[in-house]
Parts: sequence; C-alpha cells; structure tokens
Amino acid sequence: MSKAGRLSLSAQLALSLRDLRRAPRRSLVTLASVVLSMASLTFLSALNEGWLHGMQDQFTLGRVGHVQIRGASLGGTLDPGTSHLPPAVVAGALRGVSSVAAMTRRVETAGLVATPAGSAGARILGLDPTGETGVTRIGDMLVGGRWLAVDSPRDLLLAENLARGIGADLGDRVILTAQRPGGELTAEAFHLVGVLCGASPTVDRMLAVVPLATTQSWLGLGEHVTHIVLRLTDASESIRVRSEVARALPAERYEVVAWQDLDPVLFQWLTLSRAYSVAITLVVVGVVVTQAVNTLLMVVHERTREIGLLQALGLEGSQVFRVILLEGLILVTAGGALGILTGAGAAVYAAREGVDLSRFAEAFEYFYMDPVIRPVLDRHTVVLVAVTTVLTALVAGLYPAWKAARVKPGPTLRGGAR
Repeated sequence: MSKAGRLSLSAQLALSLRDLRRAPRRSLVTLASVVLSMASLTFLSALNEGWLHGMQDQFTLGRVGHVQIRGASLGGTLDPGTSHLPPAVVAGALRGVSSVAAMTRRVETAGLVATPAGSAGARILGLDPTGETGVTRIGDMLVGGRWLAVDSPRDLLLAENLARGIGADLGDRVILTAQRPGGELTAEAFHLVGVLCGASPTVDRMLAVVPLATTQSWLGLGEHVTHIVLRLTDASESIRVRSEVARALPAERYEVVAWQDLDPVLFQWLTLSRAYSVAITLVVVGVVVTQAVNTLLMVVHERTREIGLLQALGLEGSQVFRVILLEGLILVTAGGALGILTGAGAAVYAAREGVDLSRFAEAFEYFYMDPVIRPVLDRHTVVLVAVTTVLTALVAGLYPAWKAARVKPGPTLRGGAR
C-alpha cells in the first residue's frame, strides 16, 4: 500500500483471490452453480438455434427456396394460364444481384391424379430434374424409387400419402389431368418411379412431380414457366435480394416474394422462438446473479471488521469497492468460461448424432421440423453467452461492493460492526 493508501491492480487482484480461497466450499459451490447455469444456457441456446435452423431449412430448402419470382397476376394461385414468366428476362434481371447461388424454373398448377383404384386432387409441380437439385432438397425426400431422369419424360413422383390414397405402386401407370391456359382440360399418362415423404403436410399429401419439359409441352406453355426459384448463399439476405430483384423487373408483370412472405406464420413463429430464447437467457442470468450476490454479501458480512481495519489503515472506499467487484468478476467469469466450454462440448457432441425426438414426429410435421435436431453452435450464440457472462459478473458484484465500500472503520473496530 502506498502513502496515499492505494493498492495497485495486482495487489487488489491478489487480495480478491486470497479472499475467495478463505472460504473454498462456498466459492466452489457458487462456481459450480455458475458453470452448470452457463453450460445449460450454451447447450440450450445451441439446441434452440439448431431447431430453428432445421425448421427454416425444411421449409426453404425442402421445396420453396429462399426467393421466388412469379407473374404478378398469379397471386399465389396455381393456374398457369394467369401469367407466364420468360426465363431469359428474369435471368437478365438477376445479373449483378449478389448472394444468388442457384436458380431453377418450375410450372405449378392444380390438377387430378388417378389410377383404376382411385383418384385425388394434387398440386402438380413441373421441375427441371437437374436444376432443382441445386436449389432445393426435394430429392432427399425420396423414400422409395428414384429421382426424375433427364431422358424419361413420363417419370412421376408422388407424395407417399397421395400414392397410398389412389392405390398407386412403383411402376404403375397414373393419369394426370390439368387445365391449359385457354381453359381446356388435358390429361397425360405417367409412370410412378418414386415416392416422396417430406416434413410438411403439403408435400406429404398433395404433391405430384413431373419433368418440366413434359409439363410445358403438355400444358402448351412453350418455354414459359410459372415460377423461378432462387437459392441464396445466406438465407438472411432474402429480403434484400427480393427488393433488388423487384426493382429490376416491372411490378405490373412480375411479383417477387421471399420465403418470409410465403409462410408469415412460420416466420412469426421463428421470431417468437428467438425472443423466447432471450427470455430463457434472462431467467438463467437472474439465477446466476442471485447466487453470486448471496455469496459476495456473505463475504462482506464475515469480513466487516477486516474491511474496517483496512480503511483505518488508509485504504479508500473505492479500493474496497474494486476488491469486492473483482471477486465477483473472477468467480462468475471463471465459472462462465468453464460453463461455455462444457456446454459447447456437449453441443458439438450432440450435433454428431442429433437429438432424436422421433416419438413426437407426427406433431412436428406441422412445423416443418426434422424429428432429429442437431444443435448449431454459431458465433452469435457464443458471443451472446460470453457477453451475458461478463455483464452478469458486473451486475452481481455491484451491490456487495457498494455495501463493502460504505463500511465505517470507527464503529467496526469498536465492535459495533453492522
């Protein structure tokens, strides 16, 4: 201690460490509580992020893509006669737009599928067999048979429940009926080569997939399509890309929509879930702060006479404040670091095999969820927990440090300690 009664930072740190070692059981219990809390927070944050990422990917990469371009008069309907897209015009508008990784062309319409055993309504989707696989993962939904072949114009894929409902098996001849732009009904025969089972009820019950070129010829569309679907390098760029593409195309003829527009309920659910994650973080922070404050208040209470003696020898109240605050910082940041490492290790381990919730798969299908959740430990999660740890340490140490700084040396040394 100098003449002015000031301790160097190293001396304050040494004093704080010594004080923590004086009550090892209490310090270890508090440390373990912080480690457990922060490990749980890290793992649950990664699990929640993995759940949300999986839900978003199932929706966007499962079938709809990140951004869609369609005719302005289409308005979400499935009538190919309402508006057609010339792919060359759209390709020109996409030049210079960053973040576009791939694009594919489609024809979507409503129709009827039938076999001698039964018939049902269907969502008919004409896909480019090669271009589609670079944009979505619809090919990964195959649970039987094979994907569309480039040289097989009569190939057909059906949703599993749809195929079962009309009594169709692999290799069977299936009749598809749809409406041409002029209103004429037209039918075409296809052969069932694959069965799909997706994470959403629409894919699982309504989808009939046929080659794009066959669909264009069958419905008399020429080279035109009803949808152009984009896959981005970063899904978070979808709103920006939507705006850029929309500015490059005449609004009276074209409509550009992001995946958030295609299912607003899903987007709101994702936003709400992330807000819920923040609420859970605040609850954990509250538990850690309470435990740390309790420990430090006990330290101040037990060392009241010692603090009074140090102040009588010339130690300033601000120095006492910093010593106690350092104790809180050491306790919580050390526990937080160990907790983050523990939770991150658990998240990485769980991501390899995934957290299997298959018993709830039937309920999850309505939320585009894969029943096997793989935690995602991204930089955002780690930074959030680390910053939360430091702020928690500061908050936890402020009140006990303030109490210690207000100890009066006179009454304390006379045996009147509060």
